Amino acid sequence: MTFFTSSDDPDGSFNEYEIIKLISLYDGRAENTGPYREMKKGTHIPDSEKKKLAQNITFEYHSTDGEQHKDLHIIDLMKRLVDSCTEEKNSCLAYELRSGTIQLLLGNTSDSESFDTKKLLWDAIRARTEQIPGNRQTGGDRADPHEATREVMTRNDRSTRTLQALSGIAIGIFDFDETDFEEIVDTFEPSFEDGSVFLKFNRCTLLSIAEGDRALETCRQTLGVSPYLVIPHAVLIHNEELVQMAEAQIEALREKLDKYWQLRLLLKMRDLEARHDTAYEYLHSLHLPMIFNYPTETTLFEVGRKKRGSIEKYRLVQSRLLELHEEIKEIWQLRRGTAEALVVALLAFISATQAARAILEKDIPPAQAAPMVSWKPIDDPAAHVTQSIDAIGWSAIGFVSIVILSVSLWGLNLFRRRRKSSG
Repeated sequence: MTFFTSSDDPDGSFNEYEIIKLISLYDGRAENTGPYREMKKGTHIPDSEKKKLAQNITFEYHSTDGEQHKDLHIIDLMKRLVDSCTEEKNSCLAYELRSGTIQLLLGNTSDSESFDTKKLLWDAIRARTEQIPGNRQTGGDRADPHEATREVMTRNDRSTRTLQALSGIAIGIFDFDETDFEEIVDTFEPSFEDGSVFLKFNRCTLLSIAEGDRALETCRQTLGVSPYLVIPHAVLIHNEELVQMAEAQIEALREKLDKYWQLRLLLKMRDLEARHDTAYEYLHSLHLPMIFNYPTETTLFEVGRKKRGSIEKYRLVQSRLLELHEEIKEIWQLRRGTAEALVVALLAFISATQAARAILEKDIPPAQAAPMVSWKPIDDPAAHVTQSIDAIGWSAIGFVSIVILSVSLWGLNLFRRRRKSSG
């Protein structure tokens, strides 16, 4: 997919402001210009959200059959571009922009203000580490990057504005023309060192600035960006999304554990365990490990996990899932103990009832048989005693069962209080 700006620029190319506008579709938090929120039917969106820049960026789409679609918001555009996303399936309602990969190739001007853009950038990158004279190379005419960048920022010419524009793209802000020397130095601190490419993670954006890229030239008409950038970034986003999905399952599970009353909690263990298993699948079965071999991709993936806080977030959610696993395990043990106690009590009272009946039937003589002509009921003392034993036995079984269940529920309530106090 290729974008062209609708400005008066005859070649339709993007300037720094257009690029930052696209960044605001998924970020824009620094200046409250985004991100974009889809206005679904029945969903209330405050006026402050509607006024954001991201909500007012529209696209014009020309399909392959010549049909034109105007004033499309980004999600509407995605619905038309993704083949599997149809109105019948209603699957686009969950679509949301989360991150972006931006790749810039440097060029030089040819007018009287010509300057080396690459040198401007790399002086700014090295300004922090090479500002101390002891760190400078000696024995040559190489200028101090720190002082060279400071000098550029005092010119207030095209070279200054170029450096400021690159910094605005790097951190996704529109007021980059107010950036001073110290902010420039902070902005151009790369996420990791590379001799020919500037790579930086800034919140939701991966930015690459280089003089040239063979992989990009190969994929310009298809992917539109270097696969060595977009694939590691996509894996990072994939893993982060899985962690968020696992966290949502854990929150729902935690809510049920706190809300269910004791007996219902014992009866709903299968449903709770299913949610736990779903969260476990997100964090382990579907979560991708290191799958790259090339050094740049490997470093990009590892540094991205650290810079974006993915490692800490994963460990935190994994720790919460482990705590829930232990809680579910203890509740299962309590449930099994309750069931086993009820079975033991039932068997014990049945055995005692049978033994008592056998003893009494042996000691009490049977009543004499009445004449056949008499319709008077036979008064059998042994039968009365046996019935009394049965009634007492079953009453005792019910009483003991209630006691065992009450003790189990009391134990579950005590377990909850102990977990809350420890948390």
